[in-house]
Amino acid sequence: MKPDFDAILRVLDARKSGAQYAAKCPAHDDGHASLSLGKPNGKIVFKCHAGCTQDEIIVALRARGLWPNESRKQIVATYDYVNENGAIVFQVVRYEPKDFRQRRPDGIRRLDLESTWYQARSVQSSGSAHRG
Repeated sequence: MKPDFDAILRVLDARKSGAQYAAKCPAHDDGHASLSLGKPNGKIVFKCHAGCTQDEIIVALRARGLWPNESRKQIVATYDYVNENGAIVFQVVRYEPKDFRQRRPDGIRRLDLESTWYQARSVQSSGSAHRG
């Protein structure tokens, strides 16, 4: 779930200020609009000119139900890398939101760069593997 920029603007009673918006910062007792907000390239950005950190602002937005809690990434694909015997040596895991991580079957995060290819069996069975 992504934050709803329009809802943030509405709840914070933000006012247009040039290309951005200005609002009272939810992270401190703000007497005037010290928070600048924008959404360039579709990504929400903000800065408190009174000095609140981004983390403090996000915590305050979460408390108002305006920012999603950190959600656990979900695995959407795995890519097996096997040795010449077909045993899985490691996997590349794709997560949503988009991220890639490598993992080993034994849980140890190290790579032994042995004879390991992605889809090695199909490469070997096609006869296109270079034999040197």
